[in-house]
Amino acid sequence: MSEKIDEILEFLTIGGRNYSIEDISTTMNISFDTCEQILQFLVKYGFVDSSGKNFKINLKIRDMLLSTSEEYPSELIASSVI
Repeated sequence: MSEKIDEILEFLTIGGRNYSIEDISTTMNISFDTCEQILQFLVKYGFVDSSGKNFKINLKIRDMLLSTSEEYPSELIASSVI
């Protein structure tokens, strides 16, 4: 499960915008129920912000994840586009 949490955090960090559970579960190939549970956990502990049915990485968390990544932010973004 922790691997899926990491994948969702990375997806939200790179994307940097609002996503629905459907967007995330489809893109990440995670069941809707599992994705929803992970997002609820991430919201509860402040990693992700929710607005209605949309979810976005908390900006402070995004900054921290980008600054501690072994890749430069531009490489993270470029790898998501390719």
